Amino acid sequence: MKHSVNHGEQANLPQDGNVTAAWLAPLLSLLKVKADDTVEQCYQKADAVANHLAPHTRRLYNFILVFQGLAVLAPSLWLIILREQLNVSIAAYSVVFCTIGLLVISWWMRWRGMQRLWVRARLVAEIARSRVATEGIDGNLTFAALRRSPMLQTVAQALPSSPQSSVLDVQTVKRNYVLNRLNDQLSYYHQKRYDALNQRQQLSKVVTLSLDAALFLAVAGVAIAWRDEAAVWLNWSYSDYVFGFVGTLLPLLAVLAQMRGAQLELNRRIGTFAQQIELLSAAKKNLEATIDAKQIQQIIEDVEASLLAEVTEWFYQAEHNEPYYRANRDKAELKEWQAAAVLRQSMLARLLGTLEYSAGFIGRVILGRVVVVALSMVLTTAFIQYKRAPEDPAIQSVLRQQDGRLFSARGEGYPYGLWQQGQLAAQNGTVVLVHGLHDGVDKSRSKGHWMTRLETAIALRTAPQAPDIVLVDWQEAAKPSGNTDSALDTLALNAMGMPQAAQDMLNDLSMIRPQGERIGELVGFKLARAIRNGAISRDKPLHLIGHSAGGFVVLHAALVLSELGLAPEPMQVTMLDTPFPLAADLAKAASHFPVDFYVTSSLAQGVPADQFVVGFNRFDITPPPEIDPYTGAHSYAHSWFIQSVSDKGNAEGFSGSPLLIE
Repeated sequence: MKHSVNHGEQANLPQDGNVTAAWLAPLLSLLKVKADDTVEQCYQKADAVANHLAPHTRRLYNFILVFQGLAVLAPSLWLIILREQLNVSIAAYSVVFCTIGLLVISWWMRWRGMQRLWVRARLVAEIARSRVATEGIDGNLTFAALRRSPMLQTVAQALPSSPQSSVLDVQTVKRNYVLNRLNDQLSYYHQKRYDALNQRQQLSKVVTLSLDAALFLAVAGVAIAWRDEAAVWLNWSYSDYVFGFVGTLLPLLAVLAQMRGAQLELNRRIGTFAQQIELLSAAKKNLEATIDAKQIQQIIEDVEASLLAEVTEWFYQAEHNEPYYRANRDKAELKEWQAAAVLRQSMLARLLGTLEYSAGFIGRVILGRVVVVALSMVLTTAFIQYKRAPEDPAIQSVLRQQDGRLFSARGEGYPYGLWQQGQLAAQNGTVVLVHGLHDGVDKSRSKGHWMTRLETAIALRTAPQAPDIVLVDWQEAAKPSGNTDSALDTLALNAMGMPQAAQDMLNDLSMIRPQGERIGELVGFKLARAIRNGAISRDKPLHLIGHSAGGFVVLHAALVLSELGLAPEPMQVTMLDTPFPLAADLAKAASHFPVDFYVTSSLAQGVPADQFVVGFNRFDITPPPEIDPYTGAHSYAHSWFIQSVSDKGNAEGFSGSPLLIE
């Protein structure tokens, strides 16, 4: 008796833990499989759709690998731009083109390689093909061959059946099965195994020759390195290009060839083909030698079980793989059904559907990375200016008369005035206070400003031998965006539509370190002149205290004094929550005088560990929990330090000042 289920019975398929009923009926409808179709017609329709939906990555993979290789080699063009005086856009656009192409290819491969609809259509086609080959023998054979997968047995049952045919004799059954099934499959496996063996041999040859050539170049490079004139010879002969580009290309070829073999699964396929050839050959021999009907049926059932096992394993892997970029799996599945449905529509409908699906894919994969592109442009622009500014003549020449002015108190209740060199510095020492970004000296000497409060606290703590307290005002330079001569290039930022306020902040954050360093050098020379004329005594303490970007100012002012050989003894630098200091500058300074660094906020990034060099002391201060961990904690640095001035029991903070050394 033939095991078949009429199309109208599909709703009665098992539902408990069985996903077949959820996709089989819509798939058969999509395939235009009708209730009165034969199983052979079902096979032809499913096979046609599966072939159309199949990802052709194997056919295109040679092109894909070449493009991947170009994407790896393209950044190497940057290495020859300066030497060959080439247009920078050659490297820039080449890298962008290859990177975007590689991104599109990678996502396209993942999308095409993980469509469950294609896998399901191929599964239905193979099960229908098995039914076509066995229905003249026993309609139950395909069902029995799928005994290790009850879910797929329901698929075999749900497919339409062929009209009742006349009973054939044993010899006719054997002959038809050998000719239409075994010989066809043996020819297929022999050809596929032959092709796979040739591909593996060719790829192995590429790998071997590439690695041998890479070894040759590596040894040649060592031989050249032994010569004293190696650098001159490389420059004259352009062999550095050969060693660089070809030396990169050869291992890359080997890697790409191995990737090609892995993508084709050559070892697994060759083994599978060999196993199937062996099994089918033995089955053919046994079938031809057998006349017993039950033995013939058992042999055919074993053959079908073996042939269906491969597609069954592949089906389960595809059904349970990790989804690609599907934020909403249900919607993604619906898109696949819609894409397949286009096959049954007019040419115009197919074109419009393809464009809609492609636009959605490009929107998610390419346009979804606008944030990455924007972040790259912003950070690159900031980094270029950050590295360029310290050596840029324009930056060094725009310092104005107002930059780095020195102020001091004229007396209790009086506003600050320009620093008048007096006897305090010569008798008791000097303290230099420096503000940071977007700050300045409150000339009115308001008691609310932190510099005024710190100046007052130090005077009280050190009385009656109070030092000369100098306040550095660099308010205009502490806002680089306010000076168009020193502002960074905003062409790319304007093109992106970045608000002006955001551009100004980016400008300020990028430029504040070099601005602070230049102001520090200016202040250092002013202090050096005062030391040379005796206004500041070299045997009295000098304590430089800078908050935030003011840390750059005090550090470089102290470095100038050390380099000129005019640094007072003792001299100390205190940096309060300065973001991203240069470790090299800190190490250089700490080799000549103590550097105390106080960290209070998350803005103070890149600060080396305590005692990373002798003379560098890092103190981590935890603000109260009610204070914001960024801007609030950043300002807490000077507030805490002011408290430490009057707190004589605190061993940290101002208690470590050289002014308090007995």
